[in-house]
Amino acid sequence: MSNDFKCMCCSEFGNIKQLLDSKKCVTVTTSFEKIILDEEILNITRQQMIMKTKNKLKKKQLSALEVLNKTWKYICYVQFTHWVNSWTSLGKGIRVVIPTCVINKIRNKYLEKDGLYMGFKKSNTHLPS
Repeated sequence: MSNDFKCMCCSEFGNIKQLLDSKKCVTVTTSFEKIILDEEILNITRQQMIMKTKNKLKKKQLSALEVLNKTWKYICYVQFTHWVNSWTSLGKGIRVVIPTCVINKIRNKYLEKDGLYMGFKKSNTHLPS
């Protein structure tokens, strides 16, 4: 990751800090393991995303018999964003920064063969007030 958002610690986010309990990092919590990395849970999320999306390319990628690691990473990122934002939809085009520890944990589970990963892309859309 090579941009201004690369060193954001999970403890710097108020909505994540409340999930930490006595832990220092959200990625070591039981909830993170179950909600973000558990493949049964991710498959349920994937099915919901398939039903909800109107984007044909995204639907095709999500529906593939053999799901690519980049698709699993996307599902994990969406799942994490919903979890830490009280499961509320932020709306189309709204992008939020995900802490480095979370990105690294997800990337380590779903490695890309070429080792190339997409960094954070800013959006022109602003968060709802």
